[in-house]
Parts: sequence; C-alpha cells; structure tokens
Amino acid sequence: MCARGGAGPPVGLKAPFAARLGRVRAQHRRYLGAGRGSVELPSALTKKHPLAAWAWAWQRLFPATRFYLDPPLDQYHRHHFHASVLQRVVKEAARTAGPSKPASCHTLWNAFATHLLECG
Repeated sequence: MCARGGAGPPVGLKAPFAARLGRVRAQHRRYLGAGRGSVELPSALTKKHPLAAWAWAWQRLFPATRFYLDPPLDQYHRHHFHASVLQRVVKEAARTAGPSKPASCHTLWNAFATHLLECG
C-alpha cells in the first residue's frame, strides 16, 4: 500500500519539505538584502526576463554554500550544491546505519522508482 496523500509529496515528507522551503526562502531574502541571491539562468531567459535570476521561483531547493562571480555580468550567483555532497552524505548515512549491502544514491533512485511503480 502506498503512503501518498494526493498529488503532492508523500505524506511523511510534507512537513520536512515545507520546513526546507521556509529555510531556503528566508536565506534567499537575507541574500537579497545583502545584494546577492541570484542564480544563473539561460541567456535567452535573462534577456526576456532580466530580473528572473533574483525571483524566488528560480531559486534552488538545495543551494550551494558559496557564491561565484560571473565576470561578464559582474554578478554573484549560486548554483545547486554539487552531486558529490549528496553522495558523501548518503555514503556516511549508509555506513552509520550499517546495512548488509552497500548503499548509494543509485540505490535510493532504484528504491524510489520501484515505489512509484508499485503506487501506479
């Protein structure tokens, strides 16, 4: 049986997901106040919507911890965090949990895909 509550995230993830969004949104507001808080967008989108890079809708759910300077625009941007960060966290969690088999991000992906198939 699937623990899903409609079209949104699984019921057990709804509250943590909302909390994460709140933290990232507050962080984004602080960065905007400091004159930063933009993300890099495709050049065509930047031309069509010059302020979109600062809009909340385009921000990353898991932003990088550091900004980088985009020399042509002379602006600071943030990317999403690097995949190696997630891989390191999953590896450490698997080591702490002590599973009988190795676990990785790919293992989680397969489990998620299996769950989606089981839920139809």
